[in-house]
Amino acid sequence: MSFDPEQVDREELLRTIRELDFEPELVEPPPPTATEARARVDVAELPGELQELFLRARKDDRPVLLDFTAPG
Repeated sequence: MSFDPEQVDREELLRTIRELDFEPELVEPPPPTATEARARVDVAELPGELQELFLRARKDDRPVLLDFTAPG
């Protein structure tokens, strides 16, 4: 399980796991491969239609999946 330490208190999470009679084990995740790394996009640099798409997705708390193809 992974978590965002800015949103979840690590000690509280560990305490909760122990209260459920489990023994937590902390491990460091392996570094992401190139295909797993998340891309960061500056929405302001996108065409208007894509800006609207991302803003609507953020408002509705929905992911955006883009499928790119190229000749070859």
